[in-house]
Amino acid sequence: MKINWNYVAIAVILIIGLLYFNVTVNSPIIFGDEGYWASSARLVSEKGIFPEYEEFHSSEVWHSKFTRPHLYIIFELLPFILLGELGIKLLLPIFTIFSAFMLYFIFKDMGKKKAGVAAAASLMLIPGIVTYGVLNYAETSMLFLFLASIFFATKYVKDNKLIYQLLSGIFAAFAALTDVTGIFILGVILAYFIVSKVKLKQIIIFFLIFGIFISPLFIKNLVMFNAVCYKPITINCDPVEDIPLPENIMNFEGWRAPEQGTEQSLFKLGILPYTRFAFGWMVPILAIFGFVFSLHDRKKMDIMMLVLFLFFFILTFSYESVWMRAENTVRYTFPMLISIAYFVGLAFQHIYDYTKKYNIVFAILVVLLLSYGVFFYGNEKITGMQSVKQFSPGFFDACDWVDANTPPDSLIYNTYSHHTTYHCNRAALAGPNKANIQLTNNDTSYENLKFHGFDYIMLPIFLIQTHPYAEYFSIDFVQYIEESDNFERVFDNTPTYGNAGVIIYKII
Repeated sequence: MKINWNYVAIAVILIIGLLYFNVTVNSPIIFGDEGYWASSARLVSEKGIFPEYEEFHSSEVWHSKFTRPHLYIIFELLPFILLGELGIKLLLPIFTIFSAFMLYFIFKDMGKKKAGVAAAASLMLIPGIVTYGVLNYAETSMLFLFLASIFFATKYVKDNKLIYQLLSGIFAAFAALTDVTGIFILGVILAYFIVSKVKLKQIIIFFLIFGIFISPLFIKNLVMFNAVCYKPITINCDPVEDIPLPENIMNFEGWRAPEQGTEQSLFKLGILPYTRFAFGWMVPILAIFGFVFSLHDRKKMDIMMLVLFLFFFILTFSYESVWMRAENTVRYTFPMLISIAYFVGLAFQHIYDYTKKYNIVFAILVVLLLSYGVFFYGNEKITGMQSVKQFSPGFFDACDWVDANTPPDSLIYNTYSHHTTYHCNRAALAGPNKANIQLTNNDTSYENLKFHGFDYIMLPIFLIQTHPYAEYFSIDFVQYIEESDNFERVFDNTPTYGNAGVIIYKII
C-alpha cells in the first residue's frame, strides 16, 4: 500500500498541535512578555493606531517609547478584537503549526517527504519550541516567517521565478519586523544564494525587497522619535523624562530574582542541564547524526542549514549569551532550532533507509523507538507547561477589584508590571526609580512614588523576600508601608488565599 505522506504530515502536525491548544486555551496569560504583548494589542485596538508611548508602561514624568517591532501586535489585533483573550490563546499554537508545515514543504520539494514528516514533528517537540509555542511571545511567529523566507528562497533557486524571490524578501522583512533576531535571516539567505550561484543582481534585488518592506517601521520611528530604534541602533530611543529623575541611591542585590534553574546563566547552569532544558536528549543525538550525513551529502539546503546552525551555535557561546539567563539564550538563538529539526529529519531518513536494507520490520521498529524518544521529551515539556502556566488566583481576584474600584487612569506600582497591566486593565510599572522605592524603607520611597504619580501599590504576598532582589519586595519595605501614614490598605484577600493573596495600598 502506497502511503500518502502529505496526509501523514497533516495528521501528525495537527495532533501535536492539539496538545499545544490544550495548554494555551486552558491556561491564563501570565508571564511578563505575555502581558506586554496582550496589553499592546488591547491598547492599539482601542487607539486604532500605534501611539508614541507605551501608555500602560509609563509614569507621569517618564514615558517609554513604543519601539519594539510591531508585527506581532498586528497579528494579535484581529483575534483579540473578535474573541478577546480567547482569540490570543487560539492564535498562539498557529505559528508553530505553520512552521512545521513549512519545514515539511522544504523537504517535500527536496523529494524527502518521510524526512519532512520527521523534521516537522521534531520541530514541534523540541522543548525550546514547546516553551514558547504555548506562550504569548513573538518568537514563534518570527520562526514561521524565518522558515517561509527560506522556503521561498529555495523555490526561487529551483524555479527562477520572480514571485518566489519577492515572497522570500517579504517574509524576511516580516521576520525582522516581528523580532530583532529575525534580521539574521539575511545572512542565511545570502549564504544560500552564494552557494547556489545566484547572480549578484538578483541578490541585490532580494535585499532591496527586504529594505522596502522593513522600511515602514524605520520611517515611523524616524518621524516619531528622530531615530531608527532597531537594535543595535538605539540612539535617542531611551524613555523620555519630562523632568530629571531622582538619582538612585540604592542598589539591588540581584536584578531579577535568586539565580536558580534557568534563571541562571548558561555558564552557571552548565551545558548538560541546558541541553536537557532546551532540546531534550534524543533530538540533539539525532541531530548529530543528521549533521554528519549533511557533511557527506553537501546539498545546497544542507549547506544553508549548516550555516544557520553554526552562526547561532557561535552566538550561543558569545559573551553576552553565556551570561544572560539560560531561558533567554534559547529565545535569542531560536532560529537555530530550525536547523536542528532539519538535521533530525535527515537522520530519520538515513537511518530508515539503511536499516530497511536488512529488514523493513526492523527499520520500522527503530524509527518508532527513535520517535518515542523525541516525543517523550516534547510531551514532558508540554505537560510541564500546563502547570508552569498557572498563577495565583489571589492575583486575579485582586485585579478584578482594581478594575472595578479604581479610576481608569490609575497608575499601579508592582514589580510584576506586565501581569498587572493586562489583568488589572491599568497602567503599571516598577521603574525607573525602583531601587529608591523598594530599598530606602523611609519617606524617600514615598517621595519617589509621588514623583512618578503612582496611585496604588499592589503587593503579592508571594513576592515578599528577605533579600533585596528587584522582582521582590523586601520585608523592611513592607513594614515601612504598614507603619507609614502615607499609605492606606484598601484591599486584602490574604485571609482567603494566604500566601497566594495580594494586599493593595492606596498612596495618600
